[in-house]
Amino acid sequence: MPLAALTIGDVARIGAATGLRAWRFAVRRRLAAEEREALVDEDPLLAGLVDRRGTLVSLAVRAGACVFHAPAGCSLPLPAKPLLCRRFPFVRVRGRVRVQPGGDCLACDEAADLPDLLALFGTSPVALARLDRRVRAESVGVQDLRVRIRCVSRGRSRRAPESRKTRWLRGLRA
Repeated sequence: MPLAALTIGDVARIGAATGLRAWRFAVRRRLAAEEREALVDEDPLLAGLVDRRGTLVSLAVRAGACVFHAPAGCSLPLPAKPLLCRRFPFVRVRGRVRVQPGGDCLACDEAADLPDLLALFGTSPVALARLDRRVRAESVGVQDLRVRIRCVSRGRSRRAPESRKTRWLRGLRA
């Protein structure tokens, strides 16, 4: 499974906070039909982040972990942290909160029940619903994300001439 899927807003926030170009922290991955179905079954909100061709943009991996993972945890400031990272390990399905299946989370093992786990993360079902609304709002136009990543990474407002990095972003498959 890929790391946290990124919205258009996530890419812009991370780029602004770190000064990094999008190609340094984002990867484009074409999902097989079965993989896409499994991803959406696990978290229905992700359906809006997969484009028509089955491509998903997510955080890059370095040494088996997120590129922003540091010994003390995530090195991104909270306002720049991807929305789906902020929501982990929770998933909302039809208004109900549950723990994301298959995630390795020590807090999930330590918590007695769901309210206890929500308290450990300092969140609530209302806060998770707010995050989900933001993800839905920022997933509008995900088909244009390739162009937006290119623009964010080059600091231009319109399509730049093809470069090696642009071809890499366009053709990258994990």
